[in-house]
Amino acid sequence: MSEVPTNPMLKRILIAIAGVTILGAVLLYLLATYPAGEYRVADELRARKFGIYYDRQDYHIWKHLVAVGGRDRSITEDDCRLLCQLPHLQSLGFERCDFSESNEIRKLAACPIRFFAFVNASLNDSDLADFAKWTKLERLHIYGNAGITDAVFEYLEKIASLRDLCIAGTSVTQDGVREFQKKRPDVKVFFE
Repeated sequence: MSEVPTNPMLKRILIAIAGVTILGAVLLYLLATYPAGEYRVADELRARKFGIYYDRQDYHIWKHLVAVGGRDRSITEDDCRLLCQLPHLQSLGFERCDFSESNEIRKLAACPIRFFAFVNASLNDSDLADFAKWTKLERLHIYGNAGITDAVFEYLEKIASLRDLCIAGTSVTQDGVREFQKKRPDVKVFFE
């Protein structure tokens, strides 16, 4: 076999072209996956005094907003519109907040929310009527809402993914909890 002579300069040029191509592909990938819209929404929520929390997984190139919290405020339709724009949102926590001027809480069912806490607010049974549509909801904490009664179990038993329910400080009765537990023994209920 005879060896074909190669020009060392040609080798360097081909290596440089391959390197630039790889670098270009990496930069294109980074630009394509940059969550600019998500960061813009996070800035807007932060300006509205919401607490925002990002995932802590080191293997992600970009950090995604996964949790939002608020305290002592009214939640507006525009706030809910912003929350619906967060594709990685998993957790919502509101304390002493009011959704009464907003019908948009129903739209949050489209988000992949796994944990929802609405504490010491003005929730009543009918506010939770659409929660059966929250297909990923695993943990629901609605303690301190006196407007929640045994009637809420009609809605909560339909949430197939629900595993953890905290209803202390509501108007729910021990009998109502027992009936719910018969239908949904897979749900851990914190009542008192």
